[in-house]
Amino acid sequence: MLRVRSLISSQLRGYRLQVAGCKKVILATCLLVLFFGGNLYAQDATDKSKNDLAEYWFNWAEYYYVEKDPKQVGDAINYLQNENIIEELQAYSYVRSFGAFFGEIFKDNPDKVLSWCKQNKYSRQTKEILQYALWLSGNKEKIKDIFGDLPEYAKENPIDLTTQDLTAYSNVEVTSLGEKRIEKRYYNFDMINWAFLGSGNPQYIHKIIDAISSDKIDKEFRKHAEIGLAYLIIKNEIVNRIVQKEIAGANPSVKQKLQAIVDMAHKNDKPLPNKDGDFSAMLVLSDAKKSQSEFGKPSYKEVHIAEKIKAKVGDEVIINILFAGQELKEDLQADVTFDLQILDPEGGVYDNSDVKDMAALQQKVPLL
Repeated sequence: MLRVRSLISSQLRGYRLQVAGCKKVILATCLLVLFFGGNLYAQDATDKSKNDLAEYWFNWAEYYYVEKDPKQVGDAINYLQNENIIEELQAYSYVRSFGAFFGEIFKDNPDKVLSWCKQNKYSRQTKEILQYALWLSGNKEKIKDIFGDLPEYAKENPIDLTTQDLTAYSNVEVTSLGEKRIEKRYYNFDMINWAFLGSGNPQYIHKIIDAISSDKIDKEFRKHAEIGLAYLIIKNEIVNRIVQKEIAGANPSVKQKLQAIVDMAHKNDKPLPNKDGDFSAMLVLSDAKKSQSEFGKPSYKEVHIAEKIKAKVGDEVIINILFAGQELKEDLQADVTFDLQILDPEGGVYDNSDVKDMAALQQKVPLL
């Protein structure tokens, strides 16, 4: 926070900001966007509306693979009881899709499965998801121990998702705006998507790419798969990297198909005003009192800044830097630092505001 003690240039364009340091640098005294930082379930569930809890849950699930932190899995399973989450789950052929997601987590944490699954009396939907996850993860012997019964499918060996036909579908009746209609649900495709989110395993993305590259799939599935892969590219830098590598080594026909999907994913990209390659940023001054509460929001919530173009003596303002396109290491680690100087109208450094190598973002993030 900066308290304006003397009248310097009252217009934002009056500040001269000097950049120095590493390749991708940004100036900031307060980072506006907290990229998926902190514990997803840091607040008690009772403090959230049902809609907030559903949004919270999906944000956690979508980026679980980045850190693979098992500490929150038990809470995540309990929160499946929330009716808004279940309503959303039904849109994904929920038993198979979310069974695949938790199945990957159970594979990675076999010693924790019993404690996670025995801690509650579950609704029918949650029970079905956990039974399917236990089966997929090779824990079918635990299904009867935990739930007292064994589904018919669990009497067989679990399937290998990487060998499944992604074009397989079922017709599902859905209701939207009071109207019922029949939709195709490509359940194996949805399972592969969510298995990736539960594991980060690139094999699942390669499976989707192989399906799209084939000339033997029908137009309806191709459209579904292309949109699904484009969405994954938008939301996950690791998927973007996998697709780019495939494009580099593909034959002309496959290269054209994959490049079209990448173009679809990035067609609405709008860089911030100041650019350095893929990295872009902008500076915004905001009113401290009006903006302070916004910075405590979780990362999936939209942040509103009360922009302040002019500042007079005694005003408290926050200098915000918005940035995107930061360079990520192989493990998705970001390292963004900044130097900052605020200059008075005569060109001198104002109020000792000469800081160097300040950390802006130093953690794993899933997207640029």
